[in-house]
Amino acid sequence: MKSRYLKKASAVFAVLIAISIVFQLFAPSFAAHAAFDILSGSNCTIESDPPRLSSPGYVTIIIKLHNVNGSNEGNYIGADDEPGANSRPTEPPATEEPTAAPTDEPTQPPVDETPTPPDETVPPVVPGGGAYTNISIVNSYDVTFSTYDIPAGGTGVFRGSMYISEDKIGVPLAFTIYWHDEGSGITYYKNLSVTVSRSDTAYLRLTRTASTTSAAIGETVELTYTMVNTGSRRLNNITLIDEKIGGNRAMLTPFSLASGEKKEFTFTYTMQGASVVSKPTATFTPEGSSTPLSVTISKITIGLINAQLSKTVTMGNSTPEGVQFTLFLTNNGSQNLSGLTVRDDLGAVLASGFSLAIGESKIIEYFVPNPESIRNVFFDITGTYSSGMQFKDNTTSYTVRPYIDPNSLGLKFHVEIVKQLNSDNHIVLEFNVVNTGRVPYTDVTVTEKELGYNLHEIAELRPYAEGESFNVDLTIDGPREMVFYLDAVDPSGNSYRYEAIVNAEYADFESAIPSVTPEPGEGDGISIVDQGVDKHIGDIGTKLMKWWRTLEVIFFAALALIVILAGIEAWLFFSRRKQNKN
Repeated sequence: MKSRYLKKASAVFAVLIAISIVFQLFAPSFAAHAAFDILSGSNCTIESDPPRLSSPGYVTIIIKLHNVNGSNEGNYIGADDEPGANSRPTEPPATEEPTAAPTDEPTQPPVDETPTPPDETVPPVVPGGGAYTNISIVNSYDVTFSTYDIPAGGTGVFRGSMYISEDKIGVPLAFTIYWHDEGSGITYYKNLSVTVSRSDTAYLRLTRTASTTSAAIGETVELTYTMVNTGSRRLNNITLIDEKIGGNRAMLTPFSLASGEKKEFTFTYTMQGASVVSKPTATFTPEGSSTPLSVTISKITIGLINAQLSKTVTMGNSTPEGVQFTLFLTNNGSQNLSGLTVRDDLGAVLASGFSLAIGESKIIEYFVPNPESIRNVFFDITGTYSSGMQFKDNTTSYTVRPYIDPNSLGLKFHVEIVKQLNSDNHIVLEFNVVNTGRVPYTDVTVTEKELGYNLHEIAELRPYAEGESFNVDLTIDGPREMVFYLDAVDPSGNSYRYEAIVNAEYADFESAIPSVTPEPGEGDGISIVDQGVDKHIGDIGTKLMKWWRTLEVIFFAALALIVILAGIEAWLFFSRRKQNKN
């Protein structure tokens, strides 16, 4: 029984907690009172300890809130209000550290740069009063504050530790404090800001904005550079360079800034044919020092808006009638193209008056009749960007030659070894080239795959002739497969390549191993040397000759030994005979 009542009580308690949370979250929206703004700035203040830094470090943010017993000084959060949505100052981009340390010479005290708060109106005093509860402090710096309720007439002091990085020195830091007045039942807020100034150093804050981060060719982009002296020393001879935007020279005449002063400069850049990077550098010399310092801020890229048209051209096979072309056009840029016209190399219009949206494609078929002489075909494309600028482009050139029947072409390329490779890596080969077709070949050359130079040249190879035979004596790097190419050109300028292969091997006798080359087919032909049985016989002969040479060496060595022994025996014989006579 007790367990059952305990469960019910727990459920009721959980519901009450949920209702309380929802009420706290949405209480400002439930208020139906008139909106009140700030009576005065005296009930809520903010400061930092220490108020100045010479380099990045920690400070304590101190916010004081005074309970004025129901005068309700602060911004009232009504049902239709967005608390503090547009009242926080925007921080400028980060600025990098100076590249050289300033001197330690005495300087004038820095100027406090705390901004003037926005204009505030004075609402009527709300009677009543009570404790300030549900106090919270909101900020974008992850600074936490321990808060507590403030009784009527009391003052709350709330502290939070914050790390001030280089980019936050001299910049207003925004905080918003919320509280609920139990006497009036209204929730209030107030926007606060504090600036941690820079002390005992020289510093120039550089920021830059661009009117746009993308533009088409020819469009202009305005870049605004702002330089603020956030240090305590006067800065002299300040120069600004943004190399990719304004070149490697100073963009304006050198100038000076006293502590707290700023200068703004606007430069107009016209987009070229590629994206551009802005990374400005400001150089300055602190007063009382001869050492220049500089600051550089992070880069931004101003992208080029493309109106790019990709072109793919397919050239068909040559026929007696001509050649068929197919154009594939795709707009893969970032602007629409309209009023497009495609012309050939002779100025004839293939297609006109069409448009291509971003990502859209078009296929154009075009037939080139068989020309009487060589013709270099290309396609010229014009149109208009959606920005109004003119577009112009063309394709590469495609060579169309007078048609030649492949059946009228034929060439025999024959290679055989006259003298096999010797110990000096010399080899002698015989080449035979015959035009077996009905049209002449010109610019005939013979090369070897690894040697890389012309072995022989023939100006013209007429049909039905005996052909041409020639020997070539080569020195190579050792036994290997040799691949020979014969290149020739037909009357229309078409190139053909034929091939023949032989194996260069060491041998101790000269042999001629014929290489049979098959006839080439239509167009290009490949001829591979077939040594077959001849090569097998040659291999056996080579091995037999090596054994014969070995036997010869053994024979002559034995013969020499016999002669030597016979000579010794004869000398001994005559020596004994001479002794016997004595």
